[in-house]
Amino acid sequence: MTDRIRTTISLPQDVYEVFKQMADVSGTSVSRCMGDWLAETAEGAQHVSMQLQRAREVSKRGIKELHAALMSGDTVDVLIRDEAGPEGVRRVSDARPPAPSTPYSNTGLKSPAGRKTRGGKTS
Repeated sequence: MTDRIRTTISLPQDVYEVFKQMADVSGTSVSRCMGDWLAETAEGAQHVSMQLQRAREVSKRGIKELHAALMSGDTVDVLIRDEAGPEGVRRVSDARPPAPSTPYSNTGLKSPAGRKTRGGKTS
């Protein structure tokens, strides 16, 4: 006797009738007929099983990547809000130091307080 296991399955009546007819024609029991047929098609079933597993892994990976992308977007929003502080969103120009004041000129403009001009017209 070979290494076979016995199992119980449920199947529709019409499927049972097909295997019963195959068993009658081949002169075997329905159980033996089904077992032989499954053994002969096991390689195809293995291929389908591997394809389903790959599809599931790709799907899970895609969901993880999508979730990571959504979470990173949320993280960026949180970082922006944290950086903005209680006064709200800062402009990029607020991060720069103020521009230097205009240079002193000898074009007749008044000098800043405390600075003496030398020569030229006084007002």
